Amino acid sequence: MMNGLLEPTGLDYASISFCIGVGAFIYGLVQPFLGMLALKKSNAFVMMLGIILTITGLFITPLCRSFLTLFIFFGLILPLGTTGLCFGIIMGQ
Repeated sequence: MMNGLLEPTGLDYASISFCIGVGAFIYGLVQPFLGMLALKKSNAFVMMLGIILTITGLFITPLCRSFLTLFIFFGLILPLGTTGLCFGIIMGQ
């Protein structure tokens, strides 16, 4: 996974590892809040939000050339999107 990001981004292992770690933390931190949003709005709304954020994170990540942009898109946006598509949200549909 990292080898695919090292060359296009030009960043080092530590920066990419940090973004992956923050992404894992965000995934666990945001799950309860997206569950509450799914109860308030709807599961379909949260899933559509997750799809949009996941697609955005996946398409923009290879274009990131600095730590800040990689942190935003790979460490925050992408995990927020995958959290919106987690098992609990899908099973509630």
